[in-house]
Amino acid sequence: QSGNNSKPVILHSILSADEIIRIIQANYDLDSPLACLLFYSGVNEIYLVSAQEQKYILRVSRVTRYGAFDKSAYRFELDLLGFLREKQLPVAYPLARRNQDMLGIIDAPEGARHYALFSFADGTVPASLEQEHGFILGEMLAKLHLTMNEFASPHARFHLDEEFLINEP
Repeated sequence: QSGNNSKPVILHSILSADEIIRIIQANYDLDSPLACLLFYSGVNEIYLVSAQEQKYILRVSRVTRYGAFDKSAYRFELDLLGFLREKQLPVAYPLARRNQDMLGIIDAPEGARHYALFSFADGTVPASLEQEHGFILGEMLAKLHLTMNEFASPHARFHLDEEFLINEP
């Protein structure tokens, strides 16, 4: 804090599990009781949310991060995941809020943070990639790429190029 009358500069806050539950109760129709825990904090905060026997993931974005992550890029991603779900590909997909918007905004101390609730992708990560797993993974990646060739969104997204991947970070 600099000076007696100025506010402290907050670079990054982590929301409590209780606050996440309040946000979910206000925006989604999930069965009570709800439980929540911070699962991972990195580029985004990832919360594991439980409603009765059902699990979900809530992602809260950071305000500042490298690259061009803005509201449009998040909406593009949510559109893409919804599209892949419609095409019956096995992806974790976003859930609509009560107002039918899939993207919400939290007014955090450091500024507006975007959030979205996703279905939970159950499973395990194999200890090593066996030939059979490699074949399944390759087949699924090919299906994803071919299906994404049909995808269009009104929302703009950054392009993964040398500038984005190497120079900006």
